[in-house]
Amino acid sequence: MAAALSSLPRPRFARSAHGRMVAGVVGGLSERLEIEPSVARLLTILLTLAGGVGLIAYLVAWSLSTEPEERTPPSPVSARRTVAAALASIAALIALRAMGL
Repeated sequence: MAAALSSLPRPRFARSAHGRMVAGVVGGLSERLEIEPSVARLLTILLTLAGGVGLIAYLVAWSLSTEPEERTPPSPVSARRTVAAALASIAALIALRAMGL
């Protein structure tokens, strides 16, 4: 069983080369998930203020990411996916508050 799990590829994504703020992690995730980068950054900040969860998630995402690819155009943003990401983050904030964080 362990051999089967070790043969699975690690989930990777490329950090953003467009409009990087820090390391391009949130931008790369927003391009990969096709959500608005400013909304993704705001949600990361909110999760960071909620007990540091956003910072931990950022560091984990940075460790799973790769260097940005050469000037590939960003994928189009989906409004539906952006709203879904915002609602999921609000749910995470509510759950964290219920746990006392």
